[in-house]
Amino acid sequence: SGIGLSATVNKGIINEATPVLNENFSAYSADDDLIKLLSKFPPLAAPFVQLNFSGETQKLLLQKIGNITSAYSLMTYWNNNGQKYGIWTGSHFWRWFSHYHNDKNNFEEIDAFFGQIVQYLTVIEDKRQFKISLPKLVFSENDKVSIGATLLDKNLKAYLKSTVNLKIENEKGDVFPFVMNPEIDQYSTLVSHLPEGDYTAIAQTKIGNESFSASARFSISANNIETSNLTANHQLLNLLSANSNGKSFYLNQLKLIKEELNKTEYKTSIVRERKTMSLLINEKLIAFVIIALMSFEWATRKILGSY
Repeated sequence: SGIGLSATVNKGIINEATPVLNENFSAYSADDDLIKLLSKFPPLAAPFVQLNFSGETQKLLLQKIGNITSAYSLMTYWNNNGQKYGIWTGSHFWRWFSHYHNDKNNFEEIDAFFGQIVQYLTVIEDKRQFKISLPKLVFSENDKVSIGATLLDKNLKAYLKSTVNLKIENEKGDVFPFVMNPEIDQYSTLVSHLPEGDYTAIAQTKIGNESFSASARFSISANNIETSNLTANHQLLNLLSANSNGKSFYLNQLKLIKEELNKTEYKTSIVRERKTMSLLINEKLIAFVIIALMSFEWATRKILGSY
């Protein structure tokens, strides 16, 4: 069919099957303890059917009929043309939920089990061979920016034999180059002291002759120290006053401040005097008046014949 599945059903043959976790299942970590508990509940009704898949398959649960674990699947995933599918070959699931609730008085674990199935079928796998990652998109100026890069080979296994070059570019076009360090299963680097602004991180590498490039954007926000802590540190203030032979007062102790000031030995009147000297020639108005009077006197004497 279009989904890569065909089935041959032997009509009239219904088996009572309990679940057994397939030891070869590797898509994710299933709750084996829950499955063992489900196997103690009434079995599902499983028709005798032969399933044929055209894509890669993963059997999650096998059918246990009586005391024999068969090769027939109770729950199977398969992949066809990049799309994931799942099929149950059993019915009467309500029996599991009913008995589980009677046993646990809730549905938490069984809901989580079926939730895993739904999640696996709906999550889109990221199969890019090279990608970079950031723990967040906005950092403060005093933060260290942690940048990670994952490089995979053709089998999607971690590859750490290449050199990964990283450059960080700001809005002005300034470029800061780095070489990323290989770790357990990825590359990483720490960048600090970046000023406020928007940045683009671009990582480049090679496996053989094949080149890879990946990028991510992030921002640095201003670290406003004045608004980072608006709560008064009374312990620190008390310590400062004690070290300087001072005292601490609260807003409701204004009278105590007045009393303390009146008692202090430093309560004295202080008179400050400031003298300044300047040349008379610098006082233009006074100099002009003096010169004008002297000129008037000279003119008067001249007219009256004193000279």
